[in-house]
Amino acid sequence: MKKKYYIIIGLVLALIIAWLLLMSRPRLEKTAPAVTESQKVTSPTSSPAPHADDLAKTPLAGPPAEVIKRIEQVRGAMNDANQPISFYGTVIDQDGAPLPGVKVTLGVRRTSELLPGITTDNSDRFTLTTNQAGRFQLTNKKGALLGVKALEKTGYETSPQSIRYYWYYENEDKKFRPNADNPETFRMWKLAGAEPLLRKGIGTGIPYDGTSVIFNLQTERKVTAGGDVKVTLLRTPLQIIRGQQKYDWTATIEAVDGGVIASNDEFMYRAPESGYQPKLTISMSAQDPKWTADKEVSFYLKSRGLYARVQAKFMTDSDRSDTGFDISAYINPKVGSRNLEYDPTQDIIKDPLPRTRTATPTP
Repeated sequence: MKKKYYIIIGLVLALIIAWLLLMSRPRLEKTAPAVTESQKVTSPTSSPAPHADDLAKTPLAGPPAEVIKRIEQVRGAMNDANQPISFYGTVIDQDGAPLPGVKVTLGVRRTSELLPGITTDNSDRFTLTTNQAGRFQLTNKKGALLGVKALEKTGYETSPQSIRYYWYYENEDKKFRPNADNPETFRMWKLAGAEPLLRKGIGTGIPYDGTSVIFNLQTERKVTAGGDVKVTLLRTPLQIIRGQQKYDWTATIEAVDGGVIASNDEFMYRAPESGYQPKLTISMSAQDPKWTADKEVSFYLKSRGLYARVQAKFMTDSDRSDTGFDISAYINPKVGSRNLEYDPTQDIIKDPLPRTRTATPTP
């Protein structure tokens, strides 16, 4: 009797298991349908197609189809940004002679994927050394931007204009195109040894009606006579609405006792011996497509037997009674010396004007 009972129980359990298996089969087919050839997602070999593992790892939220599309777009943009990079350069000194043995540090900005659909920018650093012809090159890299970070050689100083950047992923007008036969040129200055210099600066207001102002650079003061430079600014019209109109303006910088030479030199460490003119003029027409209200000018100054390198900035758009003007200078106080190399540890500190001392009372 007991044997029949166990047989019946076994049959019932088998039937229940078979029924459960039949009920679960359609659900498995529904959640994991077969993929036909026409449904397979194809993508470039450089960008793997998103798959279930990407969906599990990505922090992007939304319907799976939209998340996959977003991951594809991000990876496509990343591959577009990481362009092949080649770069060719040459380093020369102030006289145009090639410089071997210069340590060149380059940085390449490259985009990488942190998580599916999430990218970050990395800066890869590369250190090169110039050969006997002063040449260096970087090839077989990928990225969007290359920057020249540093040029280093004992006894030399790098031009500020040598620290610059080159876009490889940009529109056709801005995209850099390397040329091994026409390398980018970088300059360094062979230091001869700095001499103590006076470093002076003045920030003030000047009239814009053509009235001249005289500056003594050594005392950092406006003066009525003597001095080093005479500055004149004329704006037409005199009255303006700041930031809402263009206008004609002309400025002159005149040496009081000597001469000036305008300069765009990367280095201004050695003043010319000759070629000085009484003044230099800056003219800005309201019709100029490159019109600007502010203008900087650099020049060498020979004044009272002393040489200096000077930078002046006109800021002409004030609607007050005067307008902004800055002037700074490095002056060699040694009569006749044209050396304008600057070493901050050799600054000459002098009171611009003598001070009147008051006797301390005896207690």
